[in-house]
Order: sequence, then structure tokens, then C-alpha cells
Amino acid sequence: MWQKETFDPVTIDSELDMAQKIGMNCMRVFLHHVAWNIDKEGFKKRINEYLDIAASHHISTIFVFFDDCWNPTYAHGKQPAPKTGVHNSGWIQDPGAVLSQDSILIPELETYVKDILTSFKKDKRVIFWDLYNEAGNSGHGNKSLPLLKKVFSWARAINPAQPLTAGVWNAGLTEINNFLFQNSDIITYHNYNDSIMHQQAIDSLERYKRPLVCTEYMNRRDGSCYF
Repeated sequence: MWQKETFDPVTIDSELDMAQKIGMNCMRVFLHHVAWNIDKEGFKKRINEYLDIAASHHISTIFVFFDDCWNPTYAHGKQPAPKTGVHNSGWIQDPGAVLSQDSILIPELETYVKDILTSFKKDKRVIFWDLYNEAGNSGHGNKSLPLLKKVFSWARAINPAQPLTAGVWNAGLTEINNFLFQNSDIITYHNYNDSIMHQQAIDSLERYKRPLVCTEYMNRRDGSCYF
């Protein structure tokens, strides 16, 4: 999405127009450090262009930095074609498997996060920052905790006007969840269950006395629906 050769504002505008027409007013959008690394200024220019398009449809944005879901390896340039019938076949983690293979990656990731936050830390089109999607997924577990702690520290150093958070998604990741409860400005969470179980999750999270936002849901198979 973010590479110069394949950034497609026409399709983005069309899809956000459809989103606006069904009543959506906020979009959660994933970034990737590789697209920034190969074209830093162009990457930020395209972020700004995306924000302009979203704002024209009265849609605010939540940007996501890191992600532990799906494919662990990746490269810049032309991406593999989608695999028919395979859910999220082209989705890639960030930083994924390369984190354990590249000793210089942490300083690069720090520079990346701070650059983006500095550039958009007062932008009213960004409603909050989701620093890490499903930390510990794909079998990473607590191996993701050091980077999770670092990205919160980097973000606090920039001190953006928007709230900082990362989503609670697995009750079994106790250490990660406790860190998120202690460090997120607002509590965000994922829930793909039916309305009864979803309400139970809300009840369990209300004790933290902070705003709650469900940032992932909708799974008809298990009764998670829009109505």
C-alpha cells in the first residue's frame, strides 16, 4: 500500500467513500518500516495524502506501527500475488522474523517510530496511535515484550498530542497484558466472540477506569456481527 510504485489514491478514495456511506468514521491503518526505510520522505508524503483523502470522507485515522500477525518474512518491491481462498495471504508482520536476525534493526525501528510520530504528533486527523498489533501472536509470546516496551518508551519521548495504546487480544498473555494496562492511555482490545462474551470482556476491562475501544471484531462464524 505505501510503496511509491503501488500507492493507489484512486482506490483508497473509492474504498473510503464506501466506508463513509455505511457510517464508518474512523479507520485503523497499518504502516510498515520497510516502506519508510526505502523512501522516508515519500512515505510521509503518502501518509499525508492518505490522511487528506480520509478527512475528505470525515474519517479519522488510527495508525498501527508493529504487528505480530501472519507472514514473518518480507521484502520491499513487488509483493507476492494473493493466494485464492487463503485468509490474509499477503499480510506481513513488522518487524517479524528479521528482528532476531538483524542486530542493527532496533535503532532503525526507533528512528522510524520517532520520525513518524514527530511528523504527525499534532495532526488532528490522527485520533490515536496503536503502537503494536497483537503483540505475542504467531507464537512469539513474551519474546515480543522487549520491543513492546521500547515502542512505548520511544513514543513517550516524542509525547504526541494523541493517546497511545496497543490492543489486548489474548487473556493468556498475562505479562504483556499487564504492561498494556499500565501504559496505555486508552484501553483497546480485540474481541471476535458473540455479544454475551463481548460484554463479559467489557465488564472485565472497565475496572481500569479508562476509555475502551474495540479495534477488531466481526466474525459471523462465532456470532460477532454488526448487529
